[in-house]
Amino acid sequence: MNESRPYPKILIVDDKPENLSALEKLLRKLEVEVIQATSGSEALGLTLEHDLCLAIVDVQMPKMDGYEFVGLLRGNPNTASLPVIFVSAIYSDEYHHRKGYDTGAVDFLSKPFVPEILLSKIRVFLDLYHQRIALQELVDELHIKNEALESEIKQRRQAEIVLKRQAQELARSNAELEQFSYMVSHDLQEPLRMVSNYLELLKYRYSDQLNHDADDFIAFAVDGVTRMYALINDMLEYSRVTTRSQPFAPVDLAQVTREVISDLEVRIEQVGGRVNVGDLPTIDADLTQMRQLLQNLIGNALKFHRPDEPPVVEVHGQLLGPPAQRPAEAGSGEALCQITVQDNGIGFEEEYLDRIFRIFQRLHNRSEYEGSGVGLAICSKIVERHGGSITAQSTPGQGATFIVTLPIEQPHVEYSR
Repeated sequence: MNESRPYPKILIVDDKPENLSALEKLLRKLEVEVIQATSGSEALGLTLEHDLCLAIVDVQMPKMDGYEFVGLLRGNPNTASLPVIFVSAIYSDEYHHRKGYDTGAVDFLSKPFVPEILLSKIRVFLDLYHQRIALQELVDELHIKNEALESEIKQRRQAEIVLKRQAQELARSNAELEQFSYMVSHDLQEPLRMVSNYLELLKYRYSDQLNHDADDFIAFAVDGVTRMYALINDMLEYSRVTTRSQPFAPVDLAQVTREVISDLEVRIEQVGGRVNVGDLPTIDADLTQMRQLLQNLIGNALKFHRPDEPPVVEVHGQLLGPPAQRPAEAGSGEALCQITVQDNGIGFEEEYLDRIFRIFQRLHNRSEYEGSGVGLAICSKIVERHGGSITAQSTPGQGATFIVTLPIEQPHVEYSR
């Protein structure tokens, strides 16, 4: 850690001084600053005064319990993202654990807890905190450089020269940001790997000394690490749309769709579904990204099915007619095709159409449907890279249709058809 930075701050909240004292003593093993509060109202004030890395909150407190406290945190944009670990001496049942997670906690420990388990969890958040601080410093440095660049451009404004310079600097900046995103995401996996290894070691060495609750807590922690791994990998996939793109070449979309269906065969059998494929054209595209685009769209159609009806997915393509006959979103250029992926699933309200293509945006609870909210954002980015557009039509309970419009030919393709 950079010696010039202050220690990360951890807030501990408990109405019993002896509990606060014991927890602070445990946290002395870490390089952190501990801030204490004996009530929810006092803790709320402290969350606004300090840049906190983590809050460890007792559930049962007078006047304002832990659930109410975290609910107020999540309602304030300044504190909504603060990670919270609940601890409780009496609430150890599944109902309270679920209530804690639904309220917004990242973990729920029952007293007495195993100190090393708590310390391992805290170290994860400390590593994430240090990564966030390092990221912010680099972003600030990049902003300073960009401001200096803008100042220089204003001083040397000369029509085409200025426009060219702006385009070049923008491309460079985007490339750096993409590479930086990859590096940060990659580095985030190391502390997760450490936590996962220690949890497995804990379970292996002390399984005969741990009760059923402790096994459950370890399972909860492993599940959290697994979900974080999945989220990081999804972030990497999102960044790779730009950083690891391949040159455009002729791609037979019908062949790609057959390969995708083959890859999804197990999932199709599990849900009792069916995928029907119509005519699809050959276009200039990035083969890997077309496979990813179709796999995400077909995979979503299989996932968001109604519980009482097997999913049926229809994949079709068509060449668009003259510009005057095209839908408005198709654009006015010549050689375009339209690919539709239609399902009979749960659908969604079209008022959320813009939201579903943004990264990390979900319309459903994770307990209902798995996923991180990155898949459709990747689709949107792939389509954008190909100079196309993506939209959807849907009615709740009546399925959804995703419509992808792509150019058939791409400029600057170095091959003969």
